[in-house]
Amino acid sequence: MKTKARYMYRFLVYAITFIFFLTGLFSCQKKASIATYQLTQAHKLLYTHPEQAYLLLDSIEYPENLNAQQNARWCMMMGQIADTLHTDLPYSHQLERAVHYYQHKGSANEQARILLYLGRAYVEDGNYEDAMHTYLKAQDIALKIKDFNLAGYINSYMGDMYEFKAMYPKAKDKYLQAADFFKFAKNQRSQAFALRDAGRQAAFSDSLNIGLHYMQEAEKLIRPIGNLSDIGSIINGIGNIFQMKGEYAKAKNCFKQTIKENYPYCLPDFLALSHIYIQENQLDSARLCLHAAEQLNNNTKLTNLNEDIPIGMLQARALIEEKKHNYKQALTYLKEYIELSDSIMFLRSQNEVITAEKKYNQSKLSAENKRLKLIKHRYFTGGILLLLFASLMTIIYQLRLNKKNKKINHQELELQNKNAKLNMLAKDLALNKAELQNLSLKIAEQQRLNIDNVLLETQYVEKQQETKNLNLQIQQQRLQLFQEANITKRLYRLSEKIVAGKQKPLLGNKDWAAIETLIRSIYPPIYEFLQNNNLTDKEQQCAYLSVFGFDTNREAVLLGVQVDSVNKYRSRVRQKLQLTGQKINIHDFLHSLLD
Repeated sequence: MKTKARYMYRFLVYAITFIFFLTGLFSCQKKASIATYQLTQAHKLLYTHPEQAYLLLDSIEYPENLNAQQNARWCMMMGQIADTLHTDLPYSHQLERAVHYYQHKGSANEQARILLYLGRAYVEDGNYEDAMHTYLKAQDIALKIKDFNLAGYINSYMGDMYEFKAMYPKAKDKYLQAADFFKFAKNQRSQAFALRDAGRQAAFSDSLNIGLHYMQEAEKLIRPIGNLSDIGSIINGIGNIFQMKGEYAKAKNCFKQTIKENYPYCLPDFLALSHIYIQENQLDSARLCLHAAEQLNNNTKLTNLNEDIPIGMLQARALIEEKKHNYKQALTYLKEYIELSDSIMFLRSQNEVITAEKKYNQSKLSAENKRLKLIKHRYFTGGILLLLFASLMTIIYQLRLNKKNKKINHQELELQNKNAKLNMLAKDLALNKAELQNLSLKIAEQQRLNIDNVLLETQYVEKQQETKNLNLQIQQQRLQLFQEANITKRLYRLSEKIVAGKQKPLLGNKDWAAIETLIRSIYPPIYEFLQNNNLTDKEQQCAYLSVFGFDTNREAVLLGVQVDSVNKYRSRVRQKLQLTGQKINIHDFLHSLLD
């Protein structure tokens, strides 16, 4: 029954461990499978229906809870959608995690692309140094795999950062490098836009003529392949440079061409044209341009094209009224211009604050999620380790118990063999005593009959000697059994370490029962003698310890009393055993009963 209970306990421990492990594993797999399904569906819609793909990706509430592979896929697709729909990029800490994944398990192209998205995220955070470092790493990878198209985009974004920092010469150089890379990649459209951006930077820094040259080169490239919107953006740039040079006729032709070819997406061109008319003092024409721009701006489909257009129109109206010397109306428009500018600046600032707060909350939430995941992982791991430890301790306990039981069984077997041998010796002794008695009777009879008893006496002496030898063997066997008993070893061990009289009694009822059992089984004559002399419990304990041959100090330690108390106990025992006045100690007297 005990063996069966042990196996049941062991099975229960293993079962709990296995169930605990499977519960954690299946819960994680379930969450992972839902996210994987959403990512797979989003990837199918990425190129054909990017808006629906974005809704699927944005529905993942806590991207931080995705595993490394899922987070990397999510970030890559969100970056691609941001290129298409101009949505927000993932946060930098999310992209950093994706970069770490692709560095170990992604292709070189994936590594360069995710680094590009991370650089752009750093720019949005205002972390320009890390952004430039990330862009350069992405460029090195792109050039290493000869992906010149990607290298062109990387240099374009580097140029955007330099332009934002008003470092126009460096921005121009980056846009020109981008144009060269796009040329290698045979991406004529992006090459044209890179030259357009380079022309704009040259106009701001080096030379209007150089800027115009780049713009015209861009127009040559874009016209055969581009749509009207692409062509219009470059012609608008050419018109701006002509306006900066003071060549208003050429500038007006550019803006009019853009308005004609790119209508209704031509608000900036109407506004730029109105400024030229104001400079030429053609105020009615300027008003007509502003009226047309206002009608386009009121079109709900075009409201979000450029939030700076209403400000520019108010500024232009103020200039027109000032030219007409209608200073009151000009001042009204100027106030509206300032109020609208301040309002837009306030909204932008507010939006920046909200965005910063959102990023902070997201970062805080991400850190909290990481902390909770770490705690959950620690609890899960701790539970597994605890159960494993419990199982290990159970196994160790069972092994030690089996070893101890085996040892006890071996000792019991040895004890049985020795008891059997002792019984055989006792039988031989009884037979020898009977023969000795018969010989004694025969000798007596021979003496009475005056028969020569020399031979019988010789036999008697030999048998007497043999009896002594057997008795000696029995005593030695008893002594060996007595000394090898566990309680004997325990008594010697306890009596060696503690000073007499400094502690409570060391032996309990279980120990005294073991002592009594040992004496009764090994030395029955001693046990029966002590039982028949009306000893008190303390006197009997003192007598039992005397059988072991302990001195007064050891007995005092075991009994937990002073040495004087032991002497008093011994004195009363000697009186009851009628040893008073005899020169023999209790130990020797008791062992003499065995002869």
